[in-house]
Amino acid sequence: MEEFEIWQCKNCGTGRAWPPPPPETLREFYDGFLKGLTAELLPRFISAGRLLYRDLGLRPEGGLRMLDVGGGGGFFAKVFEELGYGSSTYVDLDPESTAFARDTLGLRDAVNADAGTASTVVKGLFDFVYCRHVIEHLADPTTFMRGLLSVVNAGGLCVVQCPNGASLEYFAYPWSSLRNRLSRIRRANGYSRTRVLSLALSGCMLHGMDPPRHLWAITKRGMLAWARRSGVSCRTYMRHLGNLAYSPHYRPKDTFRGRLSDFLGQRVLSPIHGGTHLVAILRKEDA
Repeated sequence: MEEFEIWQCKNCGTGRAWPPPPPETLREFYDGFLKGLTAELLPRFISAGRLLYRDLGLRPEGGLRMLDVGGGGGFFAKVFEELGYGSSTYVDLDPESTAFARDTLGLRDAVNADAGTASTVVKGLFDFVYCRHVIEHLADPTTFMRGLLSVVNAGGLCVVQCPNGASLEYFAYPWSSLRNRLSRIRRANGYSRTRVLSLALSGCMLHGMDPPRHLWAITKRGMLAWARRSGVSCRTYMRHLGNLAYSPHYRPKDTFRGRLSDFLGQRVLSPIHGGTHLVAILRKEDA
């Protein structure tokens, strides 16, 4: 983090890292990014997908077209088909993840491409575009989201999920990592411990900011402000780390410390500024 400047908007609280890493650096960083991909994870994702698609109001009547952008292992795209919603197209930058989605999960339409170019490499329009934890990785997320909306059918929806930049839930997971992060912020800015703690408790510490991995920390206010300027209908909500639909990889630890972290994070801190996940439901204004 010390290699980057971190800028934060005084109006909406959204933050970004500057300068953005060059594209070749990011491509190397994400080559083989996801570890431990195995078909044994599919049952858990079936449970997560069933909850997610029901949460979003989708109906398993077949015939829908899904675009899963930055789809990781391809599990949500596979579950979309398995549960009878329709067909899916998967796009991801990581060649290993794409190979897994195609060869192990059996996704027929799996494209290995930069998520930022997804709207230009796919064919036709889609009823449902899903983009899970991608925009925080991109140098230009606003242009990217406009591109996603350009391939959404009239009446369709685009769902964008990212870390909630104002969340306090991360204070509970894990404590050693949190201490290290706060210490780096204090040293980089010359702040006192008291000031860092005050900023943290006010939701100004940019949850999720972690360059070169995460280049943005986006807040609800920031997302809504962008939508208004862009003429996009936007509804947002938050979900905490323990919500299976939005955190399928999270496994709670059955220890006293693990249970305490879950209680503090999900029951105490999450309600203050929202949970760890920010979800935006985007629709074209003229749809």
